[in-house]
Amino acid sequence: MSWVSLAVLFAVGAGARWFAGADHNIQEDSFLLLESARHLLRTGQYLVPSVGEVDGLLHWSSPSWPIGYPLMLAGLFKVFGPTESVARLGTIACSGLLSPLTAYFTFQFSGRRPLALIAGALAALHPLGIAFGGQLFTNNLSVTLYAGSLCATAVATVRRDREGFVPFAELALDAARRRALVAAALLFGFMLSVRDTDVLLGGPLLYMVYRSGVFSRAIGDMWHASVGVVAIAAMALLVGWTPSLYSNFRVFGSPLVSTHYQTGIRLSGSYLVSGSNFFFGLPGIAVMVVAIAACQLPALFAVPALGSARPLVKDVAVMTGLLALPMLLVNGAFPVASTGAAPRYVLPLVPFACLFGATAIERAWSRPRHAAAAIVAAVVIGWNAFMLYPPPVLFRIWSGFAYLTYYSPAYVARPYHNYPDHTNAMVRWVTTHTPEDALIVTPSQASHFFVYGHRAVCVLDTLTVGDWNSHVSRRPVFLVEDKNLALHPEVISSLRGRLSEGGLQLAGVGDIEVFTPEAGLTTVRVYRVEPVVSKTAS
Repeated sequence: MSWVSLAVLFAVGAGARWFAGADHNIQEDSFLLLESARHLLRTGQYLVPSVGEVDGLLHWSSPSWPIGYPLMLAGLFKVFGPTESVARLGTIACSGLLSPLTAYFTFQFSGRRPLALIAGALAALHPLGIAFGGQLFTNNLSVTLYAGSLCATAVATVRRDREGFVPFAELALDAARRRALVAAALLFGFMLSVRDTDVLLGGPLLYMVYRSGVFSRAIGDMWHASVGVVAIAAMALLVGWTPSLYSNFRVFGSPLVSTHYQTGIRLSGSYLVSGSNFFFGLPGIAVMVVAIAACQLPALFAVPALGSARPLVKDVAVMTGLLALPMLLVNGAFPVASTGAAPRYVLPLVPFACLFGATAIERAWSRPRHAAAAIVAAVVIGWNAFMLYPPPVLFRIWSGFAYLTYYSPAYVARPYHNYPDHTNAMVRWVTTHTPEDALIVTPSQASHFFVYGHRAVCVLDTLTVGDWNSHVSRRPVFLVEDKNLALHPEVISSLRGRLSEGGLQLAGVGDIEVFTPEAGLTTVRVYRVEPVVSKTAS
C-alpha cells in the first residue's frame, strides 16, 4: 500500500465525518467527556461533572470511563485551546484513520491493493463511522487504536505470501515481526486506557497469535526467544494501559478496577434475555443483533458467497465470530445499549465487514455474469447507501423507521423535525424566550441547557415540592419536557397534583414540534412554574 493512497483514504474519511457532523454535542456523554478534559487540564484531576442537582450548579464525581480519551483531549487543549471545535477535530482525525487502517488490514490478508482500496473506501463512507465519528465518544479513539492493533498483529503473524500464518519461532527470530507484535500490544494497552471494557475485543488478536503456533511443540529450541517476545509484548501492553491504571489508583484506590463497575454500572442477565421498555421491549441480545444487522450485516452476508476466494478468508470469518459473540453477550447485558448506544458498540466490526464487502464487490466486478456475486455486491452497496440517507417517506409510512435517523449521517447535523436532536431545539427556545436568570428543570440532558443555553439547571427527579417553592420564590422557573416525557402526559398530570399541594401551578408557555419513532409528530412543551393566584370573593 502506498502512503499516498492511505492519505487519500484518510482525507475522504475525515472529510465525510466533518461534513456530516453537528457543530454541537448531541449526547450527554459528549458533554461529560469534554468538561472532564477541561477540568483535567485545569486541575490535574480526572473527574466528570454532573449538572442539575437541587442547587442548579456543577458537581464533580468519579468517572465512568478510563482516562485515555479525556487525556488525549486535554493534550489537544494544551496546544490548541480548550474549545469544543478542537475536541471535535481531534476526534474526527482519529476516526478518519479507521479508513486507511481498514485498507491496510485488508491488504495484509489479501495482498491485493485494489481490494484494499475498496475496503478502505467502504470504511471511509461507512454510515455508522460517519454518524458517530464526528461526535465526542470514547468509541472513536478506542476503535482506531483497535484497528491499529489488528494491523500490527497481522503484520507480525501473516505470511508474506498470504497463504497462512508464520510459525511463532520464525516470528521470534524476525526483528520486524517482533516489533509489530510489540506495537500491537502497546496499541491494545492504549485502547484499554480509553475503554477498559474493550478487553472483550481481544479474541481476533489472540487468534492470530494462536494460529502462528505460539503453543505448538514445533517451537522447540526457540522457546527462550518466544517467551522473550511474549514477555516484551506483555510489558508493552502494560505500558499502554498505565495511564488508566494510575488514574484508577488515584481515583478509586486500586489500579485493577473497572470504572463502570466502580460508578455503579452493572451488567444485567435479566435484561440480556428479557429486555426492558426501550426499543420495542426487545431482549438485550436481540438489540445487539439488530445493531449488527443494521450496521454490518449486508457486508457480513458476503461471507458464505466468498468460498475459497482468499486463502485466509476462513480465518477472518472465525475472527469476526470471536469479535461478534462477546458483543452479543456482554453488550447485550448492558441496559444502556437499548437507549441508542448499541450501534457504537459494533464499530469494531467495521474492518472485518468492509473486508468482506470489498471482496464481494471485487468478485462481482471480475465476474460480471455471476448472478450471486452481483446480488451480494448490490446488497452491500445498496444497504450502505440506504443507511447513509433513509428516505423521509419511510417515516410517513411507519414512524418506527425514524430509529434509522439515529444511526444515519444525513440526520446528525440535519435532524428530521428535531429528531434525534430535539434537546438542542429546546435549548434554542429557552435561550430566546426565557430570562438569563431563569432556572430550567428538565428530565434529561441537563448539560445542554447549562452549556448551550447558559442557564442554571435542575433535574426533575431530584426536586421535592419544597425545592420547587424555594426556587420559584427566588427566580423564574421553567419546566422543559423531553420527548419521553411528552409521550407520557400522565407524568405531567401527576406533577400538577404534587405542585398544587404546594401552592404552585404549571402554565404552558411554548410548544416545539418533535418527531418520535414511537408516536410520529408530537409536541414537546415548556411550562412556567408559578404560584397559584387565589381567587378572592367579590
